[in-house]
Amino acid sequence: MKTAIVLALLVVGVASQQEPQVLDISAPETLAIANDLTRQYAEKINAPGSIRLNRVEDGTVLGRGTRVEQYMIRAIVTTMHGSQSFCTRFDALRTDGILTLYKWNMC
Repeated sequence: MKTAIVLALLVVGVASQQEPQVLDISAPETLAIANDLTRQYAEKINAPGSIRLNRVEDGTVLGRGTRVEQYMIRAIVTTMHGSQSFCTRFDALRTDGILTLYKWNMC
């Protein structure tokens, strides 16, 4: 029984170490994800509606097509008045179809 549990954990661990897939930065799905993350970012920093997506620089997804997908998207965001643009790296999880921003940093 212990051997079966250890073997199952090993298989799950190896499967989770797959290579991340590069996202097409101009694909509608990537832009929709980046827009959603930009909106979540603005809400988390108490500035809802004051920041918009300018462009996506690059992005990767780990676990595409599984129940849990992990995204890293680097994007240029702009204040609504257009006075400042800055690079932000968004880290997010999509679990059962729900995208959640859990970390962000300036590039």
